[in-house]
Amino acid sequence: MGLLYHYTSFQTLFEIVKPNKIIWLARYYKYFSKKDYEWIRNEAQPIVQEICKENSWWFDPDFQMYRPYIISFCASRNSKYMWKYFGNDGHGINIVINEDILRNEATLLSKVPALLVPCEYIKTRWTKKGLKETIMNIANSESLQECQDDDRLLYATMGLLKEHYWRQKEIRYVTIEQKIAEVNYDDGDIIVIPYEVPENQFNKFVDFPKELLNGIILGKEASQQDFYKARKYLISCGYSPDIIRKQK
Repeated sequence: MGLLYHYTSFQTLFEIVKPNKIIWLARYYKYFSKKDYEWIRNEAQPIVQEICKENSWWFDPDFQMYRPYIISFCASRNSKYMWKYFGNDGHGINIVINEDILRNEATLLSKVPALLVPCEYIKTRWTKKGLKETIMNIANSESLQECQDDDRLLYATMGLLKEHYWRQKEIRYVTIEQKIAEVNYDDGDIIVIPYEVPENQFNKFVDFPKELLNGIILGKEASQQDFYKARKYLISCGYSPDIIRKQK
């Protein structure tokens, strides 16, 4: 069984873990650093278009037509960087999840269509050839194989990050906003308006089965009171007290 990790604040435990399910907050792609968003859009789009042209694949000029929402997971079990910047400097928690269950949930046939996208980190002095190879590496990952060719490329761009994020060792759960346009009628004329996600809808909640949770690790700086509070809460949700422990 593979494991993935999510470093966060202590209080987030009570928002994510529920008696009958796990509820995770997915954030709209544009919520992330605007500079990174614009960089990926501006630099990756022409390369995706070029790859589509070379392979006679259809290319959608609306590069973000899927309106992606992202939940971030980490491949590192005990990362000092992640504890510092995401785990409240050791006062927070590390939520351990069952990667196999997550992969079963992350399919286009799920109730909430989604895919797992492995992230690749682009060097500051990147080349067009290197970025093209990176996009194809992500697109050819096993988790994206159920997509059509052009769709795989669009999902792959969700896994492009700048080099200084490499310590995050991120794997992204990417779900989509299926509404892509609004249709209005004006004196018999059909007017199609591309759908833009309102800023007050930049968050989206996704439900997962209770079995997704494998464990909870409290940071070194978390108090004994926090440990007992979390343990009591997990028991009340029907989990074994053995799934919680303190970071050594």
